[in-house]
Amino acid sequence: MNNKEFIAALSAEMGYPASTTQRLVSTILDGMGDAFQEGEGVRVENLGTFETRKKLERIIFNPSTQQRMLVPPKIVLGFRPNAELKEALKKKMEEKDIKKTTDNTTVKQASNDDKNIEDKSKGVNKIIKRVTANKKKGNKK
Repeated sequence: MNNKEFIAALSAEMGYPASTTQRLVSTILDGMGDAFQEGEGVRVENLGTFETRKKLERIIFNPSTQQRMLVPPKIVLGFRPNAELKEALKKKMEEKDIKKTTDNTTVKQASNDDKNIEDKSKGVNKIIKRVTANKKKGNKK
């Protein structure tokens, strides 16, 4: 959804003209921007929290030039959704996954993957049991 679509939907929902809605949204966003510039977070009810975070300077490696570079410290904007929004998104993703797995080939592939994981986990469990048994006996392998 872009800005024009958002303003149109909001003005239709609230019953205000689009120009008034645009000014209201701009005022809100300007206020949020001012809070971010002061280093404060903004909590939006039923949505989440926007907050500024400091990233420390770090050294990165450029594989194409084989050089190390120093990335200066910076301030980034982060978003942390509230629990209700997380749950709603999780349910939406699960619904999409269910729709995708209705295809027989996808279901067969998923069951084959589960069998492969089970087989691998059995092997790992055997190794763990062997190592712990050796440690109990005093052998270090």
